[in-house]
Amino acid sequence: MLHQQIDQKISEKEAWALRRQLGIPNNKRLWVLACMDERLPVEKALGIGEGDAHIFRNAGGLVTDDAIRSAMLTTQFFGTKEIIVINHTECGMMTASAMKTKTAKHNEPVLEIRSLIE
Repeated sequence: MLHQQIDQKISEKEAWALRRQLGIPNNKRLWVLACMDERLPVEKALGIGEGDAHIFRNAGGLVTDDAIRSAMLTTQFFGTKEIIVINHTECGMMTASAMKTKTAKHNEPVLEIRSLIE
């Protein structure tokens, strides 16, 4: 019956939401560091789906303090056994020659990036 199907879907969603509390690791025990560029389809490139990996993205797919912290947490507390770093060609972050933060009016930070091609 329909109500049984709905109850089943609700149970599945609850289990998904409570994965960490139940001690369930991601499906592939995988952590991926990649560039934040939306043209880089990490899941498709690796042939993985929802729940298969923790995916950490930042500008350039760089190993930053925050990336290291996240990798440490996933390996120590979430059962991750593999780490993959994925970068791509023509990454804008990799061609930036100067990046500096200026303080604008009202102390709002403004990010300025100049290309090597200038």
